[in-house]
Amino acid sequence: MNSPDVGNGMIFPELSPTEKRIMGILCDGIRHRPDEMFCCIGDQEANLPNTLKTYISDLRKKLRKRGFDVLLEKNGRMHYRCVRLINTQE
Repeated sequence: MNSPDVGNGMIFPELSPTEKRIMGILCDGIRHRPDEMFCCIGDQEANLPNTLKTYISDLRKKLRKRGFDVLLEKNGRMHYRCVRLINTQE
């Protein structure tokens, strides 16, 4: 999934500027800590409770329509990873 089109929002034009910045980090398909994504959030929102969770939740809804999702992995620490979903309907 390491595509510059994913990271810059060309595949997902409906993403907000903040969501596009978060996808720019997640598009490589590897695990990322939440603090890596806080740099994508504007200063005015960064200190609000649950800001990152809200962005990730909204991002997941939009990505699922396109066959992607953001996984939350907990293995001592929290990590997020963007993955392509497998169609099991066939």
